[in-house]
Formats: sequence, structure tokens, C-alpha cells
Amino acid sequence: MLRIEDLDAPMIVAFLAHIEQDRGNSASTRNVRLPAIKAFMRYLEHKVPSALEQIGRVHAIPTKRHDQKLTRHLAAQDSLLMLLSKLLRCTARLRSGPI
Repeated sequence: MLRIEDLDAPMIVAFLAHIEQDRGNSASTRNVRLPAIKAFMRYLEHKVPSALEQIGRVHAIPTKRHDQKLTRHLAAQDSLLMLLSKLLRCTARLRSGPI
């Protein structure tokens, strides 16, 4: 059975390393888990005041830096087609306008 005393900073760090290395999760997934753990620890602060020092060490665990992927909303081909369509509309308007 897991006790509150078992939830110390080294155990949390080991868990975060486990989900990254053994389970193949990314650093961003690790960083999503950490605030959830810290939120639970904030809850425990009120329920178990004797564990404040231990909880403070868990709150000190930093997030891991990682490269964020650029989110692309349009594929390159779609962008090119959109620009070409706009150019054709402008060209058609210029040809049909007054001279």
C-alpha cells in the first residue's frame, strides 16, 4: 500500500523518468503529468500539514525543457494553391476592369 510518506520528491522524479524512458512518453507528456501531481500535493497540504516540507520539495521539481513542434495548419501544397487562387482572381479582376 502506498503511503503519503512514500510520495517524496525522489519517487516523483523516478516516476517521471519512468514514463519518459520506459514507457516512451515525450518530455511534454512528462510536463503535463507534473502539474497534476503538484495539484494533488496542494490538496495534501491542507489534509496533512505535517508533510509540508516533503510537499515543498515536490513543488520544487522543475518542468523539463523540450523543443516544441511547430503546428502547421496548412500543408505546403494547400498554401500554394490558396495563393495561386488569389493571384488568379486578382488577375481576372484586372483584365475585366476599365482601361
